[in-house]
Amino acid sequence: MKKGYRVFDSRNNASFFEGTEWECMDFILKNYPGEDFAHVLIGENEF
Repeated sequence: MKKGYRVFDSRNNASFFEGTEWECMDFILKNYPGEDFAHVLIGENEF
């Protein structure tokens, strides 16, 4: 199965994590909680 989503920094487009949409949400909740990390987003991978 393709890892269809990634967690990335919208400021410099650096990827932090790749996985399913759920895995990405879980990663953000565990590692980047709260309002301080508005730049950390989930996006679809371009293949």
